Parts: sequence; C-alpha cells; structure tokens
Amino acid sequence: MADEAKRRSDRDQPPLLIIGGFYPLLTPMPLGKARRFFERHGRRVHILPHGIRSMRDIRLRAKCAAEMIGDILSETGCDRLDILGFSMGGLAGLYAIQRSGLAGQVRTFLTYGSPYQGVSVSLAALATVYYAKAARQLLPESDFLRELRAGGLPPGPRYISVSGLNDWLCQPEEAWLSGARHAYLESSHLDFLIKGEIYRQLEVFLLEPPG
Repeated sequence: MADEAKRRSDRDQPPLLIIGGFYPLLTPMPLGKARRFFERHGRRVHILPHGIRSMRDIRLRAKCAAEMIGDILSETGCDRLDILGFSMGGLAGLYAIQRSGLAGQVRTFLTYGSPYQGVSVSLAALATVYYAKAARQLLPESDFLRELRAGGLPPGPRYISVSGLNDWLCQPEEAWLSGARHAYLESSHLDFLIKGEIYRQLEVFLLEPPG
C-alpha cells in the first residue's frame, strides 16, 4: 500500500485541505491522525489553523479557508484541490466556496458530520461563552444557516456529505446537504479524530472518478 501511494503522481492526487470543526478548548483540534493517514496515501495535506479568533465566527473561519486555498494552489501550482470538512469545518468550507468564487478551484468537497440543518439547543449549550456566536450560528434557524442554504451548491465541485449513524452530536439527518450525494457510515462524531477506518472510507469517496 505504501509503495502504491508513492507511485501516485501529484497530478492524480490534488492537495487536500482539512478544515476542522468546533472545538470548545483554546487548543487546536487534534487532526494529526487524519493528516498522517492521507499523507501515507500520497496526499499533500494542509490543515486550516485552529485560529481562536476565527473559531468564534463561521463566516470569518470561511474567509480564512478561502485565503488558504489560494495560498495552497499558488504554492503547489495545482489548478484544484480537495476539501475535507469535519463538523463546523464543512459549513465554513461551503460558505467559502459560495462567497469567494472558489468553485472552479475545488474538485471534491467532502464533509463528515457537518450540521447543515443545524444542531439542537442542547449542543449549542455546550459552547463556552467565548464561542457563543459560533454556537448560535449552528442553531437550525440561525441567520447564518439560512444564508448558507440559500447559497446552494455552486457548479464545479463534486459535493458529498457523510453522516455517522451513531453520531449524537450531529444527528444523521442534520448532516444532510441538499443537492449533494449523501452517505452514511457506522460511526460517531468523534470517530473522525481517532479511527483510521473512517479515513479509509472517506478516501474511497475522494478517489472516485468524477461522474
């Protein structure tokens, strides 16, 4: 498997940007295991920095993502990249595509456990006061989510949303992105941070030929 990964050319494997989600600590979300998995499989992996300030507002998080996409493509010389958004990171990634004219620069937009339909008040209550605005943006009828849904799916990328059937933080139906292909995995929300099997299944979606 390692030899096969090494033989894959950069042209076959565009850069992968991973956008982490809400993490109610003043420390980066632990995405090292995801990075190592995709790097072993021939990817140039970039992770959007945690950014305490940007985590307080999903729109600002999206702006940071848009800027990083431009930097990655300029640095690598690639025309497009793939985005993997986890939880709130998926919302920020989609907003960046909608508002920054990036659709032509994204090959596949894949998200896991991203609450496009909003999450319950009980989950929002888990947020600290520091992240209160971002927590309110995750509520089903927030101005942010209404704006996100109204923006639709700009043509260009392949859109795939994935739900964990055992996800109690973001219920399976809450992670459904209208107009995208949707899939379900036998997993929980936080499995994304710790289980290699999740990455293997997500890689299958990323490697599927366009169609």
